Amino acid sequence: MMKSLPVLLIAFLPLQAQAQEIQLTLNCQIERAHDFKTRQAGPSSGSFSAIVHMSNSQDATIEVTTGFCFNYVGSLSEQEVIGECKRTVGDSKYWAYLTINRINGEFEHVFTSSGGSAEIEYSEGHCTPGKKLF
Repeated sequence: MMKSLPVLLIAFLPLQAQAQEIQLTLNCQIERAHDFKTRQAGPSSGSFSAIVHMSNSQDATIEVTTGFCFNYVGSLSEQEVIGECKRTVGDSKYWAYLTINRINGEFEHVFTSSGGSAEIEYSEGHCTPGKKLF
């Protein structure tokens, strides 16, 4: 029994490491946008909240409060958090990509769709740490 105890502890280490998740809430302001379908580009306004879930394994998820995709799955590096979302609705496929720079807070968001009305949209702006109101 004593010999199997270290093996059990080693087996549970990955579970313990996964449990050490860091969550960061961000307020993001859209500053520029480009809609390739309408060919409109320029300064833009709007905002969304993003909750970034980061773990020790460099996996990351991003929950956002706007747009067609609400959950992005990706990775974390020293420089940025990157997430991707794919959805299919009927004959249309949707793909979105969100990257947030961890140094200066700049973000880029790309949304594409294929099917009945294909489109590509691009937006960029800045995210700042949000404050919880309790």
